[in-house]
Amino acid sequence: MELLLNMTIGGTMTACLILLIKRVLKDRLTPKWHLYIWIILAVRLVIPGLPESDLSVFNAVPRVERMATTVNYEMARPSGGLADSQGEEAGLQDGIQMRNLSLQVPSVDFVGRGSFSVREQFVKGLLFAWKAGVMAVAACFAGSAAVFRRRVRKLPLCSDAALLALFEECKKEAGVKSGRICLRMGGNTPMLLGILKPVILIPEGYEREELRHILLHELCHYKHKDVWINMLCCFLLSVYWFNPVLWLCFFVVRRDLELVCDYRVVELTGERKAYAEVLLKAALKKNHFLFATTSLQNGEKEVTKRIRSLAHFKKPKLWISAGAVILLLAVAVVCLTNGTFNPLVIHDAGEGYFFRIPQGWEDSAVQDRTNGPENNPGDTVFYDKKGNPFGGIEMLKLPSAEADYESVELPLPNHAQVLSRTVIEGLLDFPVIIVDLERDSETAAQEEARNASGDLAASSKIKETHIFLWPRPLSGHIFDLWAESEKVSPGELMKIAKTFQREENPQSYRSDIDFTGDWDKTADRLLSNYFQTYADAELTRASDISGYSIQSLKRLEGGDSSWNVIYPGAAVFRIDYTLDIAYPDQYAFTGGDYEIGAGNRTKIFKDELAVFSRNREGRAVFLGFISASYAEALGEATAIISLINHGEMKERAAALIEAKTPYIGDNSKVGELIGLMPMAEYFAGMELQTEKEPYRITV
Repeated sequence: MELLLNMTIGGTMTACLILLIKRVLKDRLTPKWHLYIWIILAVRLVIPGLPESDLSVFNAVPRVERMATTVNYEMARPSGGLADSQGEEAGLQDGIQMRNLSLQVPSVDFVGRGSFSVREQFVKGLLFAWKAGVMAVAACFAGSAAVFRRRVRKLPLCSDAALLALFEECKKEAGVKSGRICLRMGGNTPMLLGILKPVILIPEGYEREELRHILLHELCHYKHKDVWINMLCCFLLSVYWFNPVLWLCFFVVRRDLELVCDYRVVELTGERKAYAEVLLKAALKKNHFLFATTSLQNGEKEVTKRIRSLAHFKKPKLWISAGAVILLLAVAVVCLTNGTFNPLVIHDAGEGYFFRIPQGWEDSAVQDRTNGPENNPGDTVFYDKKGNPFGGIEMLKLPSAEADYESVELPLPNHAQVLSRTVIEGLLDFPVIIVDLERDSETAAQEEARNASGDLAASSKIKETHIFLWPRPLSGHIFDLWAESEKVSPGELMKIAKTFQREENPQSYRSDIDFTGDWDKTADRLLSNYFQTYADAELTRASDISGYSIQSLKRLEGGDSSWNVIYPGAAVFRIDYTLDIAYPDQYAFTGGDYEIGAGNRTKIFKDELAVFSRNREGRAVFLGFISASYAEALGEATAIISLINHGEMKERAAALIEAKTPYIGDNSKVGELIGLMPMAEYFAGMELQTEKEPYRITV
């Protein structure tokens, strides 16, 4: 969908530029020039992968990039399988890690220079609407053409010997050698249609000299392959049916096609006035646009414009023609190249957080892992093309984690002089501290060595902008995004800071669908949805996967085991599966029972348990995996019950609180509470004793 939107933006920009140029130049250039310039638009609309150039007009046009939607993850799962190694909350039982995350991907108004974002939740709807429109417009074109062709077949072939002789003369005059073209008598207006079996329609009521002009005009259409051009236009309109600018261009292209043939006929006959009279006569007839056809006239207003153009046209001077060629080439250069767009990529900042930085920055990044905490990427420095550092990202330890934003002592470079310090509220979910500072370009030792060599100049000063982000104050760590002010503007640095966010936790995604009654098919669909969500999630290179494969999936029969008795609506499958690693050289293999495939390209999981259940609405839900070692240590049944308990805890607890009552005699509330308890499927009835103490319930 992003490709379609970007091509639409590019096509619209190109079309508007062409329309503007054509309107300014009008009759100053030849009709062929006015037609040839449309080739640039056709190429722009058909070919997506055009080269980049600093001269491209699309450097000033926004570019669409997809942004992930807000994803809510709520899940409990045992440690081992696909457990997240960052930010885990302690579980209620030993070996259980609770997930209760609501990850809000913030609205980012900066995803790259000259770009804007399309939220994932709109993509499917837009794609469906576009496909429906394509089919509707294409069906309309094809249907009207089929109906018209059936009508044409019923028209008689020309049997007039004099007209056929005139037709042969006109073919020689126009330079057409094909013998496939036939004449049929009838129709409302002169017309050429068809590709394999081309037909020229000749209405009644025209004199011999008028027929000569008509035949020459339609033969020029045939020689110029205008029916093919018509088909290409219809194809593009079917694809870009939603773009009114392209519909306008289509009607202008039709007029340009007719103008080229008009001038060619006048060149062949030298009878400008007589030909104009034929155009006027044809304009009185009714005409509709049809797929794979050309017509002598395309509306009374358009015919009037064509006659006026014929009357005012003069062959341009040589210097004007040369300028027109140069202009055509210039338009091609600026419109048939893409902007030098530097896409943004995810850069791991540590602790499960990331920035979106330009691809060029990432390519020049050098990480110093010696200063970074264990399992974190450490400090990152970005270098320009000359090898000089211009910025970086650091995760720093604060002297105190209890200070507030106004008074916290920030870790600044040695011998730095703070020029300004500002706290900005509302940029992200936490305040952001911006520090402008000035520091020496070299250390004291470097300056002393330089002075000893005879260079006594004072050390130069470098101004830097540091943006400090402190998403978790109690952690004691703060993130520092910095750059030299002369090389990266504070505004650009701020836009990158706004992309700062915590990576998703797709391992905790609870996939759910309508239960079909067949757990084998339902489990397969739920797992496919879960794994695809995991593969599509925005993750750092340390945790990103590119795909998955399921080697085996076999239902675990519950029988009379305790988990099946307590939760008869649950289902458990034994599963072997493999995750494909997106960045094998940077992936962090931590936690869990798995094997590592050749070249660090896969994580292989064997004999895990995949647990499913039905919620209160009757929908099937995937609750998570249980690793083989955890199931062996705790016991299969106990591990399954624990996972189901935790998987349903939040929903069940909320419903229990909502149904609470202080009165034992409220039989409807008491019945509702019992229905929310585990094993409620076995509930057959109850007695309430409310006459005297002790009050009691018998279930």
